[in-house]
Amino acid sequence: MNKRTHKHEKYVRVYDDEILPIWSRRFGRMLMHRLGEVPHKAMVLDVACGTGFATLELARKVDPSTRIIAIDPSSAMLEVARKKAGDMAGKRIFFRTESATPRLSFANEVYDIVTCNLGL
Repeated sequence: MNKRTHKHEKYVRVYDDEILPIWSRRFGRMLMHRLGEVPHKAMVLDVACGTGFATLELARKVDPSTRIIAIDPSSAMLEVARKKAGDMAGKRIFFRTESATPRLSFANEVYDIVTCNLGL
């Protein structure tokens, strides 16, 4: 989904306005509730972060020294997520256009926690 089209841009708006409130937010909150204790200075990977709901909830839950790498194959989704993250983008949260399939490009044992909210 790296190719940005008018149709894809429209999908991102529909996702954020209609799908997120019904599905992603509900399951994202369940994910955060079940997450448990996050280590101090943790490295967290949020796979298929979409427009950033679970990423931002995670950032609020963890200590400020935790770093979150949020990936999504859609640059249009990440653009919305970056705007929502505001000052945290590039400091505590790092957004990257990348797909989790066929496999992640990260080395083993880099992250303390990996999350994915309805992305796979």
